[in-house]
Amino acid sequence: MVIFESVLVDTDILIKAYRGDKIKEANLEYLKGRYCVSIITACKLLNGAKNIKQRAEFLKVLRYYQIALVDEEISEKAFSLYKKYSFKMI
Repeated sequence: MVIFESVLVDTDILIKAYRGDKIKEANLEYLKGRYCVSIITACKLLNGAKNIKQRAEFLKVLRYYQIALVDEEISEKAFSLYKKYSFKMI
């Protein structure tokens, strides 16, 4: 469940931090425990993975984020299906 006082962090911020942008890393560190990502952001990260190793890294990291769901049941099912089938379409 997402806490309503959380800051919603978008894909571009996470990608820049992943690539070593010190300002983005510092901002995320400052917000540690007080931010979340949307289910859409989670799917975009997985879809943007360049290979299976990077996809596995993203999946590992996503376990530590609070994920904002549009509708919990539908979003969880969509994310499950996305993880299962998205990489096969590449």
